[in-house]
Amino acid sequence: MPKVRAIKPSRRDIVRLAAATAAVGPFVIFPDRTLAQQPTLRIAKWAHFLPEYDEWFAGTLAEEWGGQHDTKVVVDHIPVERIHSAAAAEVAAGSGHDVFVFPWPPAEFQKHAIDHAEIYQTVAFKFGNLDQLAHRSTFDPKAKRYFAFADSWIPAPLHYFVDHWGEIGMPLGPVHYGSLRSGGRQIREAFGVPCGLALAPSLESNITLHTLLYAFRSHVVDSAGNVTIGKTALTVEALKYVKALYEDAGTPDQLAWDPSGNVRAMLARKTSCTVNAISLLRTAEKEEPEVARKIRLSPPLLGHAGVFGFPHVTNCSVVWNFAQNQGGPSNSWPT
Repeated sequence: MPKVRAIKPSRRDIVRLAAATAAVGPFVIFPDRTLAQQPTLRIAKWAHFLPEYDEWFAGTLAEEWGGQHDTKVVVDHIPVERIHSAAAAEVAAGSGHDVFVFPWPPAEFQKHAIDHAEIYQTVAFKFGNLDQLAHRSTFDPKAKRYFAFADSWIPAPLHYFVDHWGEIGMPLGPVHYGSLRSGGRQIREAFGVPCGLALAPSLESNITLHTLLYAFRSHVVDSAGNVTIGKTALTVEALKYVKALYEDAGTPDQLAWDPSGNVRAMLARKTSCTVNAISLLRTAEKEEPEVARKIRLSPPLLGHAGVFGFPHVTNCSVVWNFAQNQGGPSNSWPT
């Protein structure tokens, strides 16, 4: 597997474009390719689940960086459910934002993105070698190039109500997928409260599905980039489990939730557990403190392949290969 090492690039090698946005601090960085300073940097970013984060991003981070580099930074926040269609529209038009920030690795747009290897190399030089999650999330093993830059990710632990699970003898919540199914069935039978894993077409459901596939030793692609999801009985086993879990402990609402449907269901105590970022718990602490006191967090469930959990969000910045502002202020980079 290729590994990005911390090598010191020359200015000639690295004075090209880069983009990095997210939760780690002020490094929306665009080196200059043509030495012509661009007055405006346009960023499209998925709307965060916590509005306060986006207020900080646009009102503090972007403004401070823009002031430091004499650049006007325009940030457009796009609802998560519209991110894919908005990106597809820009690709079809061949124009749009300079940086497009996704909450997942946008492999489907790899042909329309620059190779971000140079950005990884420069960041590695300053902060250390690339983490394997970032590498695996944004590297195309067939084309041998990076289609995005992953700067951060958000874990997705299991959230469960300790009172419901305690009543059936599981005060620590389900430990593996077997106890999730059996315990979820008991809770629904005893209290009429179903299990709340997201199953509708959404970001949360995608995370749930991929986590289950890996738990059952199935994969979408192998390390060489070959699609394997339909070539193994393990995929069928994982899907049969999802069907059985839904029949034993689920609710029809799971099939119609939007990206925040499982969060609203937990806050209303309409489900016994779900998988989500800890923003769920933070929202409960702010809006429903009594509900929050009964929510506990648990690591990813144990499956056939051990313990494995996908991030709720993998923040990935993409620079389009048709972006007009592929070079920014040259003073962003050290000489």
